[in-house]
Amino acid sequence: MTEGSSISLSSTPTRPEMDERLTRLFGELETGRGRTHDDEPAEQSAEVLLDAVFEALSLDSEFEFDETLVKANLDEFLVALIAMRSHNANGKTLMADLADQFDSELSPGSVYPKLHEMNAEGMLEMFELVRSKEYRIEDPERAASMTVAAAQQHLALGAFLYAAADEF
Repeated sequence: MTEGSSISLSSTPTRPEMDERLTRLFGELETGRGRTHDDEPAEQSAEVLLDAVFEALSLDSEFEFDETLVKANLDEFLVALIAMRSHNANGKTLMADLADQFDSELSPGSVYPKLHEMNAEGMLEMFELVRSKEYRIEDPERAASMTVAAAQQHLALGAFLYAAADEF
């Protein structure tokens, strides 16, 4: 966490409470929360998903994401944010999403090269508009695979740290 980040220990749930909340959160995500009747993903906002996570984990309003973690996983965050938008997935909007949802004030020099790189690699499709460029997912299977792999890494690390907390 960043220096400004805090999770109040007095509001930290007990291990059984946290286990129950995590089970409920993963159950909601697994049973199709955010899917339409024909099993296609519905457009969702990052804010809606993060609200569910914050509620399940009992994160207080003082919690802030560690910007270095967001920056280290910028490809995955950008792909996820683009996938959640049906339009307006341009660099400026994506940087605002990163700031608003993930407490990360990244510079154009960090975001735009990543967008251009993923476009060159065929992950994203770029559309030239009058005053900006808009991005869409070009290779959904690869984008999903990359995002799931990153999530698995973070969940495995988080589960290890969560279990290790019992040792204190």
